[in-house]
Amino acid sequence: MSRFARKRCAIAAAGLLVWLAAGCGGGGRSERGVVINQPDWPFEQYRRLAVLPGRAINPEGARYAGLLSEQLEALLSGSGAFEVLTRTRLREVFAEQDLSKLADDIDAGTALPAGQIRVAQAVVSVRLTDFRLVRERIPEVRPVFARDPRGAPLLDRFGRPIVVGERREWVYVHGCEAEASVRVIDAATSQILLSQTVRAPSQAQRSRNNPPRETPEDMAAAAMRNIAAAIYRRIAPTRVEVKFKSDMLLVASEYFDGRYRETRRIAPTSDEVIIAVVGLPRVCDGNRFRVAVSAASGRENLAEQEFLWGPGVPPEGVQLRMPTELLTRSGATQFVAKLYSVGDPTPKLEKPFRVGGEN
Repeated sequence: MSRFARKRCAIAAAGLLVWLAAGCGGGGRSERGVVINQPDWPFEQYRRLAVLPGRAINPEGARYAGLLSEQLEALLSGSGAFEVLTRTRLREVFAEQDLSKLADDIDAGTALPAGQIRVAQAVVSVRLTDFRLVRERIPEVRPVFARDPRGAPLLDRFGRPIVVGERREWVYVHGCEAEASVRVIDAATSQILLSQTVRAPSQAQRSRNNPPRETPEDMAAAAMRNIAAAIYRRIAPTRVEVKFKSDMLLVASEYFDGRYRETRRIAPTSDEVIIAVVGLPRVCDGNRFRVAVSAASGRENLAEQEFLWGPGVPPEGVQLRMPTELLTRSGATQFVAKLYSVGDPTPKLEKPFRVGGEN
């Protein structure tokens, strides 16, 4: 056989091994799905919201606090989860100074006057607790080196570049530092339903001899958009696309010494079957999921379990343990383990397995 023919055979054999490995692997596949991020407060009970005018810790931030509250109001209005009172409607209920006073009271942690806002079930107050525009011009002295006619630096007898002078340059720095607090308060009881702090990612642009194109004011406006979006995600349910990997849903015959014994075939004589959900992305934190098992051709789940995913989930993940007898009594031999996001009828992951039969 020629060297060329041997090479072609080797490539074909390698391709066959890859195909076999793919066909005989752990099963399942990666899927992209949408998860509804659930905020950490009883938002379902509060349909009508009022967003108060934004407040700031210093006069410099006053303009941007107003921009923040306007952007947050627009986001909440478009969410479909709430009916948000417009600023015009609020002004019909209160004079502007009364709204500002109410926002001050909320910032100070005082109770809302009873019956103060009857047109809304909850009020949202935002306050810039840290705000600073960065606009700096920093002098920088740089050495000037001697060079030969070709532009290469000249060296002294110790091999160091020869300094013949110095040049003063200016380094311009533009940026914005911003942090905001948000409170959602029950308008009837004055109970604080949500209280959190959001900090915009630190922004700074540096350039030499000329100011950066983006002004600190531009960067402050961008920071308000980022903070408004972050606060919105804390208040309203949001749709997030998640990549679910096949190894996040496991079928196992046992869990021992921190490891699952994965299998696609469960012996009929075994005591139980373990369906485990492990390693979901952090974006899934705070969301409810459901793991279930059904016959491959069935329309009803034989077993299921709902759970809340988050930092409190142990290293072994969430386990659905069921007696093998429960499956054998169904009369089926082919089964499917499925992972759902609560509220969505379409499985995010599926993994087939069987009870009995040959490996």
